[in-house]
This record gives sequence, C-alpha cells and structure tokens, in this order.
Amino acid sequence: MNKEGLSDLNLKKWLIKTRREFHQHPELGFQEKWTTARIAEILAYLNIDVQLFDDMTGVVGLLRFSDGYGPCIGLRADIDALPIEETNNTAYKSLNPSVMHACGHDAHITMMLGVAKKLSEFLNKKNTCQSSGDVFKGSVKFLFQPAEENGPGSQPMIDRGALKNPDVDRILACHVTSSLPSGKVAVPKENAYSSGDSLEITITGRGGHASTPHITRDPITAGASLINALQTIVSRDIDPMEPAVIAIGSFHAGTAGNVTPEKAVLRGTIRALAHEVREQLHKRIRQVAEGIGSTMRVKVKVTIIKGYPPTINDPEIAKSLYLASTKIMGPENVEWAKPSLGAEDFSFFAMAKPSAIMWIGTGSKKYSAFMHSPDFDIDEKALEIGVDIITQAVSDYLKDKS
Repeated sequence: MNKEGLSDLNLKKWLIKTRREFHQHPELGFQEKWTTARIAEILAYLNIDVQLFDDMTGVVGLLRFSDGYGPCIGLRADIDALPIEETNNTAYKSLNPSVMHACGHDAHITMMLGVAKKLSEFLNKKNTCQSSGDVFKGSVKFLFQPAEENGPGSQPMIDRGALKNPDVDRILACHVTSSLPSGKVAVPKENAYSSGDSLEITITGRGGHASTPHITRDPITAGASLINALQTIVSRDIDPMEPAVIAIGSFHAGTAGNVTPEKAVLRGTIRALAHEVREQLHKRIRQVAEGIGSTMRVKVKVTIIKGYPPTINDPEIAKSLYLASTKIMGPENVEWAKPSLGAEDFSFFAMAKPSAIMWIGTGSKKYSAFMHSPDFDIDEKALEIGVDIITQAVSDYLKDKS
C-alpha cells in the first residue's frame, strides 16, 4: 500500500495504481472476497472504522468528523465484475479467467477510496492544526456494495443496517461512462435510470406435421403475433412523453423445418422510468398475451421477474452534485443529463434515502468501447475528477455555515 503523503501528485499516482490493482482482480457478485478484504485493509490504514458482514461480501466504512451530532452522508460504490473474458492487452489485464471489470466498478471503488484518503487527510490536519478555517460536522459513510450486476446487492446491505448507526441522511454515487468524453460530467435532474425487469412467455400449442396445420396449434405463429402485439403497448397504451421499452431478445421453438412444435419460449426485458408506467406495462403484457392465446387457441404463461426499480434522483441533491461539479470542472464541462434506460440497483438506496447519482465521462478515441464490452477500458484522468467532485459535494454538505 502507498504510505506516502496525499499531495495531488501522489494521489493521482495512487488512484491509477489502485484502480489497476482492482482491475486485475475482478470478482462476480457476492463472490467479492478479495475485493472486500482489500477495501477493508485500505480503509483501516486510513483510520476509518470498518464494518464487514458475517454472511455476505461488501464493506461499510465510517469516518466521523464530530461525535454524536451532525449529518451523515453516504457514498456508494459497486464492487462486482462481469462474466466476460477480457480482450485488452494491457499490463493490468484481468488475472481471473472469464471475469472482467467491464462496467467501471474498479473505477468506482477507487474514486470512493480516493475520497476517503482526502477526507482522512483533512481530518488529520484538523486534529493537529486547530487553525484550519473549515469545520465539518457529522460523518461520512462509505458503502462498498456487492452484486450490482446480478443483485441486488444494495437491498441486503440496507436490510443489515448499513444505513443506520449513524443514520444516513443522503447518498451520493457516480458511474463512469464512455458515452461522455473524458473531462465532461453529467447529472440527471431527476430520472436517472429505468427499471429493468425480465420477461418470459411460454406458449404451448399442439405439435404435428407441418403438412397438416389444421390439426395443430402452432406456437410459432402465436409467438410472432404476440411479439407484434406487444410493441403496440408502448406505442398505443403508454403516454408518448413517458419512455418505455418492451424488447424480445430470444425466441426458441422447434428443431425441424417440417414439424410444428408443441412449445415456444420468448424472453425479453421491460424498461420504464416511472413506477406507475412499469406497473402498467406489466398489466398490459399479461392482458395482450391472454388475448393472443385465446385467439390462437394456445396456452400462454407469462412470467415477469421484477429486477431493479427506476432510479430517481432527489432534485435538491442532484443540484448539489451539479454545483460541486461546476466548482471543480467549470460550467462548460458540466451538463444536465438525459435519463438512461439502463438499470441500476442504486435504485434501492435511492428509495431508502434521498439520493443522487451522476455520470463521469471516460470516453476518447482510445477509450471508445461501450460498457460490458470485452475491450472496455477508461481514461484514468476520470479518477481524479470523480474524487474531486465527490469530495467537494461532501465538503459543501458537512461544512459548518455558522
């Protein structure tokens, strides 16, 4: 571990070194044992109280600026990786076969540890030099959360009391993205991410020879009709000002060209930015499927597995992130963001406490691969940007205005 001081130069080197270390040791959701231990080790070195869980991975760190009073701000970082074989040929390439930090969680871990380093240094200076002009009240709780990709890992942390003792008042998070140029950041005003639910529809008919269609009940024809009908839900049942998606990505039926199969299985995803639109989509999918089943004389079973709810930023906290970003980056490099129809299990934190998440650009000619790609990588200049913005937002919130 780097035991040098926390000058900007040393911090920058440390951030890159730390991010690459985590990148080399990716672990899947709820299996992040090495990652958990390493985060806990770094926090302990920084004299930050560490809480681990007996029955799951993940770390909670607590840094107190004042005992027993003042607000508590939570900082969340997801720590898991994806089941992807990395194709990058870098010195810090994944050492774990078929596992890769392809969504930037190694950067998120590093950024929040960087914030911990800067705040820990500030606290040490305050304790040794009482002439410091800034006075913070309250505490910072670091929430290193497992299993964002295949979770949720956030809700089990909440269930185990991660937001209590002291009670967290608000939560901040950030996510890197190659969709924004390096040196740019964006903050969603309110709607950040959509819900993400899984859909499976099983159609059971009557199999037979393709030459006698009149005595079969063709699940393929029914499935084709159903796919077309499902698309009318978004275009005709949902307010056109409300983003929504129903996508069928898998259609499996039959094994031979001259045989009508007995069964067809459709799988897809359902996305919405609003809770009420999400429920409306679920209801109409079931109704449309039932109608197609009756018309085509087949049995239709609809299974909807709820995944992550919509992630909705608290507007006041989103504004605080925006203002902190302009202080660090200048207003020309900060924008209000359009929401994403990706899903994020930060949504569970955002439903538990007023929260906001922002996006930090890492894209360039060299780093243009999309997240979840085997060649995804980031412009590491984003690490220090993320640290500085989140530290500024924490400072603005905890600083004594009296």
